Amino acid sequence: MREQIKNYLRCFINRFVGRERMMSFLFDNSFIRGLIRTLEQGYLHEVGWLRSILEEKPIDRHGSAVPWFSYPFFYFLDERLRKGLSVFEYGSGQSTFYYAQKGIRVSSVEHNAAWLPEVPAAYRDKVQVHFIEDIAQYAKSILEFKARFDIVVVDGIERVACLRESLAALHEHGVLVLDDSQRSEYEEGIRYLRAQGFKVLHFWGMKPMGYDLTSTTLFYRETNCLGV
Repeated sequence: MREQIKNYLRCFINRFVGRERMMSFLFDNSFIRGLIRTLEQGYLHEVGWLRSILEEKPIDRHGSAVPWFSYPFFYFLDERLRKGLSVFEYGSGQSTFYYAQKGIRVSSVEHNAAWLPEVPAAYRDKVQVHFIEDIAQYAKSILEFKARFDIVVVDGIERVACLRESLAALHEHGVLVLDDSQRSEYEEGIRYLRAQGFKVLHFWGMKPMGYDLTSTTLFYRETNCLGV
């Protein structure tokens, strides 16, 4: 792992510092030692950020699947999930397996066949993943499940439309989650849910495989399944 960290640091410095200053950083032992200590023992190690970079998928430091949310929201959600809850996802992936590992029933829709996860046999009683080829039907696809969900995660395409359409399939104590909510094109959806009486919490931070500051947003009512 230490050699992987060193190789990663070389790539990082080359990308963000530039070639001309790269050698001075690499030969500054105190600088390198400090960064290695941070990646081996600090926050980035604890959340599994470096491992997610090296393996190019959202995982924790043990290699287990995690959702591609901001880390602050992931930890907020993780301690509140419990068996018996139902989740609907616009956009499938590592998060699908994460919910299944928690004993939660999860239904997902995916528009990109290349991203469809192969569901292990151990999870097939808890996981449904539908491929939506007709993009025009993507946002409304939640209605085809003829169920009400406790948690609806909007992390695919057509996110504003998905926020609107999902309300008809949301349990009365249900919550919605919008990932990458810092993007200006989603402001319309945030305003719409506020107008419907939802309270809003933004969780800012880094996310697995990412370098930027991002936001994952929770929409909830006074009485909700997460006890907020």
